[in-house]
Amino acid sequence: MIKLHKTLTALSLASVVVGTAPAMAATSLIPLSLTVSDFVLVTDPATATDQPIALGEWEGHRPWKALTFEIPEDFGVNRLRQPYELVVQLNLSSTNKSQYNALYLNPEGFSPRTFRGCDDVQNDRYEPERIGFLPYVEHEHWDFYHHALSSSNLRPGENILLVCSRNEQGGGWGDLDNFYLKDIVLHYRKRIAFSE
Repeated sequence: MIKLHKTLTALSLASVVVGTAPAMAATSLIPLSLTVSDFVLVTDPATATDQPIALGEWEGHRPWKALTFEIPEDFGVNRLRQPYELVVQLNLSSTNKSQYNALYLNPEGFSPRTFRGCDDVQNDRYEPERIGFLPYVEHEHWDFYHHALSSSNLRPGENILLVCSRNEQGGGWGDLDNFYLKDIVLHYRKRIAFSE
């Protein structure tokens, strides 16, 4: 669910250089642009706010987790027709058994009421909605994960971020990797380039 929703506006460095920026932009050396960025902090209501989300098969862990979050209904309404970019970032620990742990955004046809678990990676029905595999991180060590992608799977209203734990062979059941996530943030932004 949403814990925080904000809007950030940042002028590019080129536009801050007063006087020289327009001239440099005119020569196409540094384009002037404005980035408007919104973000949501994605959390798990079943996990205490000061605790990470636990994936895997140890006690207190889950083999998969579906996290819901809301995007404003006016998302995508852009009179300048500038495309949105999506950036997923989070902190990650202990993905040291499997290279096939993965994140998915709005998997087609997914329902938490009927979902029976993540497929093995060779027969992954949600491959088209897969954001990517999670990188290797040592046990009890935290690392920062950052991934930029198209926002084509993002939609107004409710969205689902599915997290899958897998084993060393890529299977969704048995001897799963036990790992942790926290501080999950999705940035969705549009970049507006200014012409002379």
